[in-house]
Amino acid sequence: MQESYRREKGVKISWMRNPSIVICSGIVSGLVDLCEYLKSRGAVSLMYEIGSFAGESSEVFARYFGQVHCVDPWSSDPAIICDSRMNFTAEDVETSWDERAYDAGNMTKHKGLSVDVAETVRDESLDFAYIDALHDYAHVVEDIAAWWPKVRREGFIGGHDYGNNPASDFEVYRAVNEFVESKPNSAVELRIFGDTSWLVRKI
Repeated sequence: MQESYRREKGVKISWMRNPSIVICSGIVSGLVDLCEYLKSRGAVSLMYEIGSFAGESSEVFARYFGQVHCVDPWSSDPAIICDSRMNFTAEDVETSWDERAYDAGNMTKHKGLSVDVAETVRDESLDFAYIDALHDYAHVVEDIAAWWPKVRREGFIGGHDYGNNPASDFEVYRAVNEFVESKPNSAVELRIFGDTSWLVRKI
């Protein structure tokens, strides 16, 4: 369900900018490169970010897109929030997102699960859908299937953590590759950026 946000006192969680937590040093610059690419293709009007956490990436998207809709459960359930490196509460995370949304002015909160929110979005209406929620294979496959129909022709779907690291628990690499292979006539231009973001254009 869509919710309005309110200004609260608190600290912004600089999760993406903390070198003791963030493994990929190019995370911000890679996301900017992705946005610049989308801008060059005229795809920066309406987007949904699936998995927004504290809002650091949402903040970057808001500089480029007219409307940024952010989907996240903002939940303390360990089955949903799976990053053991976090030393703050789910409330802290959501407050951080609220503060960034207040500053940006063009971010809308959808507090809920990815597939449930996708059902409320009109097919072929989005310039871009960015998937950065749960990273296990089954959930990535489910999220791609839910959001691909929402992207317009000549629009894009993408996400984070496309890495072929055998030691990683992330299975985005496999799910994305299988998706592209299964859509030879409608999904083209698989691109990878410096922060391990991936991008596919819909034709």
